[in-house]
Order: sequence, then structure tokens, then C-alpha cells
Amino acid sequence: MTKSEFIEEIAKYVKQFAPEYGIAVHSPIIAQACLESAWNKSKLSQQYHNYFGLKCGSKWTGPSVNMTTSEEYTPGKQTVIKDNFRVYPDMEQGVKGYFEFIQLERYHNLRGITDPKQYLETIKGDGYATESDYVRDNMRIIEQYDLTRFDPPKGGYMAKYKTETAAIDALISTADAEVGYLEKKTNADLDSKLKNAGSNNYTKYWRDVKPSFQGESWCACFVSWCFMVTFGQASAEKLLKHWPFTYCPTLASKTTNKTPKRGAVILFWRTSKDRYGHTGIVYKVDSTYVYTIEGNTSGGTDVVANGQGVHKKKYKLASLDSRTKYFLPDYSLVTSEKAPESLIPGTCDVTLCQFLPGAEHPQIRSIQALLNARGYKGKDGKTLKIDGVYGTNTVYAMTQFQKAAKLDIKSPGTVGGKTWTALLN
Repeated sequence: MTKSEFIEEIAKYVKQFAPEYGIAVHSPIIAQACLESAWNKSKLSQQYHNYFGLKCGSKWTGPSVNMTTSEEYTPGKQTVIKDNFRVYPDMEQGVKGYFEFIQLERYHNLRGITDPKQYLETIKGDGYATESDYVRDNMRIIEQYDLTRFDPPKGGYMAKYKTETAAIDALISTADAEVGYLEKKTNADLDSKLKNAGSNNYTKYWRDVKPSFQGESWCACFVSWCFMVTFGQASAEKLLKHWPFTYCPTLASKTTNKTPKRGAVILFWRTSKDRYGHTGIVYKVDSTYVYTIEGNTSGGTDVVANGQGVHKKKYKLASLDSRTKYFLPDYSLVTSEKAPESLIPGTCDVTLCQFLPGAEHPQIRSIQALLNARGYKGKDGKTLKIDGVYGTNTVYAMTQFQKAAKLDIKSPGTVGGKTWTALLN
């Protein structure tokens, strides 16, 4: 194959499997196949259809081949080793094998990422590759061959909510689930709440948001992470007015709000630094206290700007420094637009989006209508409401349809090309 032909063939299967496994971006995976297989010139790819350099590991039970490879364990120094690599029968299974491989727990943070560079930085940080220039080399391929043209419309992955209150509830739920997380002494066990606890500021939050800052104070990074996980990176950038939020004075410069509100980002003044130097998310306010969830802090009621975990805290409003600020994002950016009153008959060409549970999009109205026409009902036993919201009842009906159609989707309820084809046939 020529390079262009190889890209088209790989892209076809990446687009087929990615949504089934909750992966929201395609271009970095296509680039990885190009790089790892030396544009399909390596023996491993040509003879064994392993386009991603996938080693066997302890969980692999399929065929394998022992081959020589090199790893950059030390920056700038290649070490030649021999290892066992996975063998696949054809390109389709070889690409599918990649998505099976990243079902390992340490790769779960890849789900929902829509930015190609962030995907590459994250998967490298997860231990997928040792080469120091891995992200740069893949990004060059993406840019040179315009691989982002294969990425799905990002609107299909933007989580939106019915109301601003629902959006704030979702953000606080994300933050609350992290309470008890302890920072790490080394770049290991980053996904565990308690393992490898230390005081060196290593966290999964830096790994997922900005890996090059690993080891730095991370209170603001924790806030960024919560917004990114809840709403997606593109929406997080709009909500926080820049990306990523890693430095308190930057966000403080964007607001003069002195009134605490649920869903606001609190910015604490540090007299010793003569600047804003700590932050968190407000989850409750009453007449006496403001209640927060903060990263890089300790328990208690004192402001701790460089602690060792994620904690819920509360402060007497009267005792806080008068310079304390609150940045309230414009949550209307992630709430639903009003659905059209009527549908206009006619024909047109459309790009069919790919959806994860929780999404909202006009095309979900079509999905709901198709499921209703086929007789699939929601979890509540009722005909689906055609509202464009990919909620619990629609996901339930979709899962039942996918099972009946024997679509063999690894993440039932997600919608991609295979599901659209089955629905429309």
C-alpha cells in the first residue's frame, strides 16, 4: 500500500471500533499505526497484522511471535530486547486488538478525550510508549497528513445537561468521587486513591491534563480535571475561559465576584505569596459556611495550599480573607438548546455523529424515533420521548437493540457507525 492507502484502510477500522470502546478521537490512533508499523513496512505488521507494536502481556491467550525490538528506557539511549508480540489474522482484527488492549485499567482515562495531543500525552503517560519523542513524532504525522479529518464531530461527545443546576450537580459529583485521593511519591499507581502515597505532587490529574507539569502543585489542575471529565475539554476551556487552569492568579484576573455560589471556583488569597495561591470547587453555601472540595490540601478548616490529597472542607465566611474571590462559570454553555417545535420534511446530506451516554444532539431525536419504530422501549417500559437526550431510557433501549442485532459492541449503549448502519437498514 501507499501511505495514503494505508491511512484510509486503518482509518476505516479505527472509525468502526473507537466508539464501541468509548474512544472519542481517531487521528492519534491512526498516527500510532503509521509510526509503530513504519507505514506497514515492519515484519510485525506485514506478516502478523500487529500495527501497534502490542506485546503479549500476561492476559494474552492468542498466538504470538518472538521478535527483537528496542526501547528507550533512558532518554536518548536505545536498548535492544527480545519480546513476545501479539499476532492477528488480518487488519480488522489487528486494529480491534488495539482497542482490546487499551481496556486495561490504566488506559481508562483515554475515554472521552477529543484532543489528539492530549490523547497521545495521556497514553504515553500511562506507559504505552517509552520513546521521549513519541508525542511529537505522532503529532507530526497527524499534521502532515491532515489526520484530524477522520475525527468525529466533537459535538457528539460534548456532555450537555438539561439545566444549569444539573450541570453543576454533575461537576460536584465528579469532584466528590475523588475525595480521599492521595498524591503520590513517584509516577506510579496514579489511578489508585491510596497506593504509593507521598508528598512529591505526582497525580493522575497532571497526567491527564498536562503531563509535563507532573510534580507541581496541583490544586488548580484538580479543578481543571473535574471540568474536563464532566464536560469534555472543549467545553471546559469555554467554562474556565482558558485551558488548562493551572495557576490561580490567571483565573482570579477573570472575575471580581465576592459572592460564593454552588458550582463556583473559589480562589484563596495567600498573604505569604502576595497573590491568589489556592483553589477548589464550591459544593454548598449557607448563611455561615462555604463548603468546598479541594485538591492538594489537607483536612480541617484551615486553608492549606500544598497538602497531599483531595478533601471536603468548610470555612466560616466571616473568617475568610476579604480578598477571597469566586469564579462562577457560565453553565449555560453546557445546557441544552430548546428543541425545534416541528420537523421540516425534505432531504439533505448529513454527517452521522457518534454518541456516548449522557450526550445531547438533534440526531439523537432520530435515534429515538428509529428505536420507537422498531418497538424498543425505555427502562421504564414506555415509548421513548423524542427529546434529543441520550439518557437512561434511550441507552437502555439502544442496548437491547444492539443485543438483538448481535452487533458485538464492547461498550453497549455507545453509538457508532455499526449501530447507525443497523438502525437505518
